[in-house]
This record gives sequence, structure tokens and C-alpha cells, in this order.
Amino acid sequence: MKKTTSISEDNGILAKVPGHYVAMISEMLQPPATAEDRDYDVVLEAGHAGTVRLFARKDRYSHGKSFYRFWRVFRAEPVDKRQANPGEDAREPLG
Repeated sequence: MKKTTSISEDNGILAKVPGHYVAMISEMLQPPATAEDRDYDVVLEAGHAGTVRLFARKDRYSHGKSFYRFWRVFRAEPVDKRQANPGEDAREPLG
């Protein structure tokens, strides 16, 4: 069976967005330790994937008594450049 990377119900086109663009979200959002427990979105130009809206939420990894908070991108959607709002502040929560 051939595996295809298309738009999925769960993660959209996230599989088509190069990893270094996904990693940029941690630089664009506030530190996860101080962020509210909400979903955030960021619109960016992602190379061959075009203009995309990445959705992220903060997550927590624990090991023993220590834990680390980080941004986890869970979805990406294509954005028409005419619909993208360049003045949008990426630090604002959804909703």
C-alpha cells in the first residue's frame, strides 16, 4: 500500500511543512512556561508548502521530578495570501 501525504482531518498538511519552519514557532511565540493553556496559531511562509497557518499548544515532558515545557505543533493549514493577516500578533491566543 502506498503512503501518501495529503490533507488529513487531524493534522492538515503538517506532513508537507519542512521541519525547520515548524521549529520556528518556538521563536515566534512567547516562552511556553509563561503562556496560557490555549491553542495558538502563527501564519508564515513555509517554502514549497506555501503560506501556512501552524497551530500549536504547549506541552510538558517530565522525567523523574523534573519537567520541561515546549511548543507542540499539531496542525497546519494552507492559507491564501489574500486571507493572511500580516498585522496579526502571533502571541495572541485563539478564540
